[in-house]
Amino acid sequence: MDVRLVTDGAVEDRSAGELAALLGRAAGFVWVDIPFCDADAERVLSQVFGFHPMAVRDCVERNRVPKVHAYADHVFVVLHAPEQGERGHVHYIELDQFIGRNYLVTVHGPVNPVVEAGGAQRETQAVLARLRAGRLRPATPFELSYAIVSALIRSQEAYVETVTSDVWRLEQRVTGGASGIRRSSSTNCSAPATSSWPYAPWARWARRSTGG
Repeated sequence: MDVRLVTDGAVEDRSAGELAALLGRAAGFVWVDIPFCDADAERVLSQVFGFHPMAVRDCVERNRVPKVHAYADHVFVVLHAPEQGERGHVHYIELDQFIGRNYLVTVHGPVNPVVEAGGAQRETQAVLARLRAGRLRPATPFELSYAIVSALIRSQEAYVETVTSDVWRLEQRVTGGASGIRRSSSTNCSAPATSSWPYAPWARWARRSTGG
């Protein structure tokens, strides 16, 4: 479990034992990143943050579909992203988020053991690198969540573009090039657009619930 204090233009590593004190600070906000929800993480979610038992259970178990739940003082979001496996298999990488007024909690997994190590944390690590380099300066947990979700969407777009290219090549092989997808200025036959559909509704809830 990684605990970080995000202040004006800076990010500091802290310990899990400091969480209660950090959540009481007036300045900055806390980002807790949980690689997998073990017993210690479950205790922090339940006892330190006081999250709803069903939301905590959703972090422990694999969820089949994305979801959004708005609570009085925070929003809980479950998002999925595709990860290419062997022989055309597609793994779903899960990212759960609790967005509150002065905290963001990101929980990864559960993940299939065959998924490459670090794959589940690719987007959060990329955003952390931007934070440490000073290229990202979120003023609220909502802004940090937005940056992470944006990175997730870009990964989805890249994945869909790759799959679409593979399908086009397969079509050309099957048809011998006689029939293919043609692009024109009047017909948009590009790769299907990925959507931030889970993001749009909870964005409004997050602003209302967290004051962001």
